[in-house]
Amino acid sequence: MLRASTVSLLFMTVASVAWAQAQPKSLGAGGEFGAWSAWEFGEGNGKVCYVTAVPAKSQASNPNAKRGDIRVTVSHRPATKARDEISFVAGYPLKADKAVAAAVDKAKTFEFSRRAPNAAEMIWTKDPETDKAMVAAMRTGKELVLNGTSQRGTTTTDSFALEGFGKALDAANKACGLR
Repeated sequence: MLRASTVSLLFMTVASVAWAQAQPKSLGAGGEFGAWSAWEFGEGNGKVCYVTAVPAKSQASNPNAKRGDIRVTVSHRPATKARDEISFVAGYPLKADKAVAAAVDKAKTFEFSRRAPNAAEMIWTKDPETDKAMVAAMRTGKELVLNGTSQRGTTTTDSFALEGFGKALDAANKACGLR
């Protein structure tokens, strides 16, 4: 029969191994990909690889507006054949009837309009074709600018440097076995 201390130790060991496996693994040293970081998460059919960045600059029509984390992410989920899926976390609940406009180098424009019912702060590009075109533009571009509107009507502009994006995405592609 196992003693309580042994059961406790066993539980803590299993929990710490599970926790370690659930943590994203960095695919590069700090700053290796400029403004971008690359990560992998999970194993086998549950593996996800992604690159992410925070804005270099943010502006809001209401200077007192409070925002949470702001981030752009490009992710791959090989098991579901999802590749280059682009999402934006605005740091506030987005206005439901308004798309988020994106521009790479003020020349190539894209639209984010797919929403999840339980994620009011998150929005995705409108379709996989937009993802593909936007990733191609981001690989050669210098700046990505996203314009959104909160549920309260505050408009925001978030600017992301694209330095290192291509190298970070290459690392994520490699980690997920994509060419």
